[in-house]
Amino acid sequence: SFGISASIGSAILFGIISGMFGVNPFLVSGPRAVTALVLASAIQIAITRGSSAGDAIVIAFVAVLAAGIFQFVAGLLRLGNAASYIPAPVLSGFVNASALLVLINTLPTALGSLTPDITAIFEPDENSILFFAIAVSLTTISFQFIAARTIRFVPSAIVGLVAGTAIYYIGVSIFPLANAPLIGTIEFSEIWRMPILIKTTPVWNELSPNIDIVITSALTIGLLSSFDTVISSRAIDARTAGHSDVNAELRLHGLLNIFMGFIGFLPGSGTMSRSVAILDAGARSRIANWASSLTLALSLLIFAPLVAALPIWATAGMVIAIAIQAIDQPTFIKLSKLVTGKFPYPRVIVGDVLISLFVVAIALLFNLASAVCVGVLVSVILFVLGMSKNPVRRTYLGSRVHAHRQRKVAIVECLEKEGHRIAVLELQGALFFGSCSRLRSTVSRYLETGIDYLILDFRHVTSIDSTGSEALRAIHQQCLDGGKHLFLSSIQPERRLSPNKQRSEPATGSSPDQRDHRLKPRWIWLNLDANGVIKAVGKENFFAETDAALAHCEELLLRRFCDKPDRGIHRVFAKSLLLNGMTRDQITTLGHKA
Repeated sequence: SFGISASIGSAILFGIISGMFGVNPFLVSGPRAVTALVLASAIQIAITRGSSAGDAIVIAFVAVLAAGIFQFVAGLLRLGNAASYIPAPVLSGFVNASALLVLINTLPTALGSLTPDITAIFEPDENSILFFAIAVSLTTISFQFIAARTIRFVPSAIVGLVAGTAIYYIGVSIFPLANAPLIGTIEFSEIWRMPILIKTTPVWNELSPNIDIVITSALTIGLLSSFDTVISSRAIDARTAGHSDVNAELRLHGLLNIFMGFIGFLPGSGTMSRSVAILDAGARSRIANWASSLTLALSLLIFAPLVAALPIWATAGMVIAIAIQAIDQPTFIKLSKLVTGKFPYPRVIVGDVLISLFVVAIALLFNLASAVCVGVLVSVILFVLGMSKNPVRRTYLGSRVHAHRQRKVAIVECLEKEGHRIAVLELQGALFFGSCSRLRSTVSRYLETGIDYLILDFRHVTSIDSTGSEALRAIHQQCLDGGKHLFLSSIQPERRLSPNKQRSEPATGSSPDQRDHRLKPRWIWLNLDANGVIKAVGKENFFAETDAALAHCEELLLRRFCDKPDRGIHRVFAKSLLLNGMTRDQITTLGHKA
């Protein structure tokens, strides 16, 4: 009864408060089977370690409170957008693992077993499996699936539950069949009980040895609740053409989960299915949101006698049907196509399927908390692997591409002959610890081919860390040791005052530094400066544009290999056909203007 009251209380209280004050007016929130399963797992682990049932419950709800703090801090730090960086296969693994765990834990009850352990159904006991229980459960599942495809105005779960309950009572009234356990009377008075963390005496002696349960469960509940809330909110925004602040939504859900853990209710999160239900029913404002939770409370009060008479076998069938419907369909379709060989290019999807199956396997072999941790680790590894692609976007030699300078024919011929000593490497993406090794390998390969002047073009570089700066220092030293020259281009220098110095100076008008300080700092330059790259390479070897760097390298090359060095373009400019018909004074004026 404690579990029923905790879930009902959360569905009503969490739903009403989040519906009234939530940022997204159509995001219906409430308890989820996934987080309830994590909570049940925490209680079970604590009991197996020797804690009493009451102490185990307190440990679990301390984890709920900690999960709320985690969500609130994540909202304050504006980490709501981080959920979009979790790969879809990992999220699919979470969903599929949760659905399979619910199905496995419910299957013994659906088969009529008196013990919740799945291994009990394989024991040679006449009470391990009841065929009447199987008939009731299968009827519920079948009608629920049929109703999901054919009936829109009544929830499919209610249709399946009514069908399974009808089969049960027809069977026991006509035939001498076994009786099923019933839901029983719901004590609504337990919902308004004293908060569990106040009512219960302190159990700090039990909490300290089980702190790992609190941390892992809090992290799991916080992550799953945050994922559900952020993803559901964005999906609802896409459907309603809205734009909600997911970080504000996380802060509200975090505060509510702190409250839920304090009073002993299940944690809540945004739910896509309930949100879609009110939208399909014609919701136009947030009134439909909190009114749905209020309707649930009134329905339970009115139909409490009917709920008490529901057989457990029918409810187990309903839960199994919901678990099957919760399995990620795209992943299931991909897996079936891989197994049957119907996918023409399996390499495209095999990676996604393997990652999802790996997360599911961890959940089944260990627990959902471990699966969440492993899933986050897989996300980080995938992110690093995705970002660690070759940072060299394009390369070209000075013999093929020249600076935009007008030169004599003999000079151009000299550059075409000796220009292979100049190499330009266009970089891209992030220069960090995952991509620096490839950059150094590419640079070493070019330096070994006789390159004397190396230009690194940063035009397409988005960021750099200390490892990237260290790699640039190593490349510079490698060039010095080999008698080579390194130049960097397309890095905007940071000449503005730091915020502290700017605030300390008196406001004398609107200086360029003060006006430009509203712009974002030029982090690449600041990182290079902080790590000593600018001092090592020298500011004179930094160029605003690659063309200017290339022109400088060409001048150095011409001084070495050209018998008639380039004296400039003045004489060539004066003899250009474009100036035919102009006087010397006009040409001189044009030259000054240019």
